[in-house]
Amino acid sequence: MAVKKIKETVEFQVEFYDVDSMQVAWHGNYVKFMEVARCALLRKIGYDYNEMTRSGYIWPVVDLHIKYIRPMIFMQRIRAEVTLVEYEVCMKLSYKFMDAETGAESRKYPDGGGYENERFALGLPDLLCGQGQSVLGKR
Repeated sequence: MAVKKIKETVEFQVEFYDVDSMQVAWHGNYVKFMEVARCALLRKIGYDYNEMTRSGYIWPVVDLHIKYIRPMIFMQRIRAEVTLVEYEVCMKLSYKFMDAETGAESRKYPDGGGYENERFALGLPDLLCGQGQSVLGKR
């Protein structure tokens, strides 16, 4: 028999203060977005930060892994889904970000998955490759 998972969903818009000069959500803001979802889940189960403090326990973030798949962009509506995966020894949460309209997952590629408008590149632009080769003396 499968154990039912506790989930919560929140929606938000990627605002100007969340993005970098390329109009893409700065990677560090994903942690903020995760915390918004985490707080909503804690409220749902009746164990928000005030209740946590009253209970004498704390659940600090001690491990964090983010896989960036596709960028969140300025003014995009995002749906964040958080699932309580484990809670007996530690509180383990799983997050999924998606476009609120299309449902497409919306995270970013790590280190170098460049993009050009709506098209995503898997390699580096020629200009960047040329500059790197120049610096390394390969040109």
